[in-house]
Amino acid sequence: TAYFLPQTNSFPYSAAIEVVFTSGVLDSAGNALIEYSFSFTVEDEPLSLFHLPDGYQVGRTAVDQPGNVYVGGLGFFIAKFFPDGSLAWLKDIPASANTDATGFIDIEVAGNAVIVNRVEEINGDWYNYLTRYDAESGDKVWENVFSGHGRAIDIYGSDIFGITGKSLYIADISSGSVINSVLTSGEVANDIDVDQNHIYLSAGFFHLGHQDNDYRMLAYNHDLSLAWSADWGTDYDEAPPRVRATNSAVYLVGSGAYVYNSPVILKYDFDGNLVFDSVYVNLSMSSDYPVHGLATDGENLYTVYGPHKFSADGEVIYANYPYSNPWGESIAFFDGKLYVADETNQLKVYDAGTGAQIFP
Repeated sequence: TAYFLPQTNSFPYSAAIEVVFTSGVLDSAGNALIEYSFSFTVEDEPLSLFHLPDGYQVGRTAVDQPGNVYVGGLGFFIAKFFPDGSLAWLKDIPASANTDATGFIDIEVAGNAVIVNRVEEINGDWYNYLTRYDAESGDKVWENVFSGHGRAIDIYGSDIFGITGKSLYIADISSGSVINSVLTSGEVANDIDVDQNHIYLSAGFFHLGHQDNDYRMLAYNHDLSLAWSADWGTDYDEAPPRVRATNSAVYLVGSGAYVYNSPVILKYDFDGNLVFDSVYVNLSMSSDYPVHGLATDGENLYTVYGPHKFSADGEVIYANYPYSNPWGESIAFFDGKLYVADETNQLKVYDAGTGAQIFP
C-alpha cells in the first residue's frame, strides 16, 4: 500500500511512503505477527505550489470561503488547490465524441458545490453543459445539457444564474434544472453578476467592436423582469465585457479598442444612473486589450492584465505589467489576495493591497 504525503508550503516536495506486506502469523496468544518492508521516497527538487502538470492551461479561477482555490480551462479540466497551494484533485472533463469545437468555460463555487459551465459545437450547433461537482472529491453530481452558447455563470443563494448567447436563465443548484429563462432583448450577453438588488449583464458585441450603439448594460429583477438598461459603447468603440457589483454601485470594465487599447470604467448606481465614465489612456497597451478579467473586494476593483487596482471613484491605486506573460484571463479576490489565471499551468498569487506578487 502506498501513502502519499500532501505537498505544503513547509514541505514542498513530492513524497510517498510504501508499506509492503510480506507474511503474517498468529502466536499462541492470538496476536498477529506481521512482517513488512518499508520505504520512503522524496523527489530531489521541490514542486511549485498552485501548479498543474504540463499541458494544462488555467483560464478561470474561483475561491470559496475557507480559501480553497478552484481552477478550470479549455481542454476541458477542473482542479482544486488547498489554501496552502497544494493540489487536492484534478479532473479531466471529456468533451463529447461528436464535438467539432469548444468555446468558453466558467467556474463558480458555493459551499460544497462547484458549478462548471462549458460549451461545445456539434454539427454546427452550440450546446451548453452545466455541471455540478463535489468540492471535496471532485466527483460529478449532475449535468444538464441544453442548446446555447454559454459564456458566464454566477451563484446567488440556492440558484445558478447563467447566460447563453441571447438568453438569461436561472437553474436550481441541487439538480441543475432550469427554473426560468428570458431573452435578453436581442443582445448577446457577455458577463453576469448577481446581488440582492439585480442580475447585471454586460451585453452586445464582445470583440473588435466596429458597431456603434451596439453595447448595453442590462439589469434584471430576480423574477427576470427587466429593471433598467443603459446604452454605452459609441464613445469607446469596444464593449466593456466585464460587470461587477460592489457594496455601493455596479461597474462595467473593459477595453477601448480605438483609444490606444485603454482600460474603460463605467460606474452606475443601482438605479441605472451613470456616475462616471473614464478612459485610462496612460494605462494603454500597444498590442492587446488591457482588461481580460475583473474582481472586487466589495469596494475596490481589480483587473487583469496586471493586476491593476482602482478605487470606487476610479482612481488608479496601482498598475502592474507582467510582460513575461501578460495574459490575465481571470482574477479572483479572497482575504487580501488576488488569484490570477493567465493561460499557463501556474496560478499566480498577488497581494491585493500592494500588487506585489506573492507566488511563485
